[in-house]
Amino acid sequence: VVLFDLGSVLFHIGHVGAFGKMIGETDDGEVQRRWVTCPWVQRYDRGQCSRQDFAAGIVEHHGIALTPNQFLNRFTARVPGLQDGAANLLRETKASGMRTACLSNTNEAHWNADNRLAAFVEQFDHHFLSFEIGHVKPDLSAFTHVVAELGCYAGEVLFLDDVQVNVDAARAFGLDATLANGVATARSILHKRALI
Repeated sequence: VVLFDLGSVLFHIGHVGAFGKMIGETDDGEVQRRWVTCPWVQRYDRGQCSRQDFAAGIVEHHGIALTPNQFLNRFTARVPGLQDGAANLLRETKASGMRTACLSNTNEAHWNADNRLAAFVEQFDHHFLSFEIGHVKPDLSAFTHVVAELGCYAGEVLFLDDVQVNVDAARAFGLDATLANGVATARSILHKRALI
């Protein structure tokens, strides 16, 4: 099974960069780490709190100089878009005989903001969206859930993600995980492994 992350692997995302500006952090890796590990992001991505609670919590937790509504307006204004070549890469991967799946930390606000995301995700053989399954990366419970649903061994899954802490957690669980930033990198990884 080839298990893709969506954001920054197959989709463009803008909210993490905007978050960096809000918290005054310029290092992309640190911005990603702080976003992924923020308890309010994790709660919202698990579907465990409302938009309003998420916005109020993240503003307070990070000391962001915006009202919760201002933060929420900026957060929902940055809807992800499909990267060039993503649809072709998915088609090629499926055509090679590989099962395809996606595992994404996402929330109802972004999911409902653009129907292109839903239409693309429906093309995978399996999809695992954090707000639907109640698990987020890098928690091992996310990988436990995915492997159980796929009905395979962890080592039979190649996982492509753009966040190092997610890759490290997946490796610790036993997945064949590697860092992939964008479609070109994902394509190169799959080509080198003779999977496409």
